[in-house]
Amino acid sequence: MYREPYGVGSFVHVIQRGAHGMPIVRDKSDQERFLFLLAHFNDEFSAENWFRDISMDNRPSFERPISWPEQEKIVHILGFSLLTNHFHLLLEEIVEGGISKFLQRVGTAISKHYNEKYDERGSLFQGPFRSRTVSSDTHLTYASAYVQTKNAFDMYRGGVKAAMKDFDHASTRPVDWVMGSAMFVRGSVLAEVGHFDDRYFMYFEDCDWCRRFWQHGWPVYYLHHIELRHAHHRYSAHVDGRPVGFWAIFSNKLTRIHIKSWLQYFWKWRRDPLRHY
Repeated sequence: MYREPYGVGSFVHVIQRGAHGMPIVRDKSDQERFLFLLAHFNDEFSAENWFRDISMDNRPSFERPISWPEQEKIVHILGFSLLTNHFHLLLEEIVEGGISKFLQRVGTAISKHYNEKYDERGSLFQGPFRSRTVSSDTHLTYASAYVQTKNAFDMYRGGVKAAMKDFDHASTRPVDWVMGSAMFVRGSVLAEVGHFDDRYFMYFEDCDWCRRFWQHGWPVYYLHHIELRHAHHRYSAHVDGRPVGFWAIFSNKLTRIHIKSWLQYFWKWRRDPLRHY
C-alpha cells in the first residue's frame, strides 16, 4: 500500500508499521495509551503535557480536561485496530491536512513514549504512513470490516470460531450489541430510543438498535443467567439448503438483502463512531 491522493471529504484507510516488523506496543498499558491518543490528539489544540492533564490520581481518563478549550476535531475516526507491530485507522479528512497532522502527532507521541519507557533509540516506525483512499460505498464497507474485524481475529489463535468458544459466557457484561432474537428492553427505554429502524427490511436492525441505546446513554448487556434457544439457520448464506458462500449473492434474495442492510448500517453511522464512555 502506498499513499494515494485525498482531500477534504475523503475516507482514507491508513496503516503505520513498526520498523523491520518490530513491536510498537509491548504491554497493556501501551495499548491503553494508544486509545487515549486517538481520543485526545484529534484536536486543533495541543497540550504541553497532555497525559498529565488527563490523569487524575495517576489514572488517565477519556474525559476532556476542563482546562482545555472546546475540541475542534481534525479528522473523523470511523474505525481502528492496533496490532503488535502496526496499526490501522479508517479516517475521514474534515480539514485540509488533518489526517497528516493527526498521524504525525500520534506517531511522534508513540515513538517518544516507547523510547523513553524501554530505553530505545531511533525511529520506531519504518517510514511515513501508507494510505489508500476509499473509492466507493462498497469499498468503505469492506475497509471497515477489514480494519475492525479481520485484523482482530487474525490476532486470535484459531480465528473467529476459537474466539467465540473462549468468550466468557459465565458472566454478565456490557457488549456492543446482542442478537435481535434474544432481546429484553425496558418500556421506558423503548419510549426514549424508539423501535427498530424500518429502513432495514431484514438484518442489522438489531445492531443499529443497540447502537442507538448506547448513543442515548443506555448500555447493552449480555446476561449470562438467561438461556434462550434460537433455531439459527443462516438462510442468507445458503441456496436450496446448502451453504454456498459468495455464490449465494446471485441466487439467494436474502443474501442480497443482508448485504444491502450491511451497507445501510455502515453508511448511516459513518460519521458517528461508537462510544461507550
